[in-house]
Formats: sequence, C-alpha cells, structure tokens
Amino acid sequence: MPLATMRSMMRGFHRFDQRRVLEAYAARYFQALANVWKERDIEIGLAFARMMFPAVVVDDKTIKLTDQYLARENVPGPVRRVLLEAKDGMQRAMRARAVDAAAQ
Repeated sequence: MPLATMRSMMRGFHRFDQRRVLEAYAARYFQALANVWKERDIEIGLAFARMMFPAVVVDDKTIKLTDQYLARENVPGPVRRVLLEAKDGMQRAMRARAVDAAAQ
C-alpha cells in the first residue's frame, strides 16, 4: 500500500467526536508501535508514531501509557521524540481544560 494511502487512512482514524470509540485503541497503539517501527521503513514508522498516537483520548491514562512506553529500554530516538512531543501537547491541553473549567 502506498505511503500516501496509509497516511490518508491514519488521518481519518482519529476524530474528536469519536473519543469513546477510540479509547479502546490507545493501549493497542502502544502494543503495535515497536513492531511497526521494527518491521517497516522509517517513513512509515514515523507516520504511524505521529498520526496514530491517541491524541483524541486526552486523559491521565494516555499519559500513563506514554510514560510506561518511554520507560522501556531501547526506545528508538525518533519514537521517543514523537512520544515526548505528543505527551507535552496532551498535558498542555489538559492544563488548558482545567483553566477553562475553573473559569466557569
């Protein structure tokens, strides 16, 4: 399958109005990540790492899953960077939501 087709499919997977459906896939992302990275070329591995991160599932559980993955030995540098950036973005969103909730 061409990379462009894979990217299109990955872009269409995460929809904010489908958060409840996507919650079940958060753990599966972390289960699949090492194999995708190992078995595919770097472009596909990076696309998967970035685009399939469960960014729609903004909660402490996703942060915990990310931290558990990052605690593993031998996490490739590019994957580590993608996960750290995604985690930072999620924590920023959580802080912004907390501020918004406090203002109401």
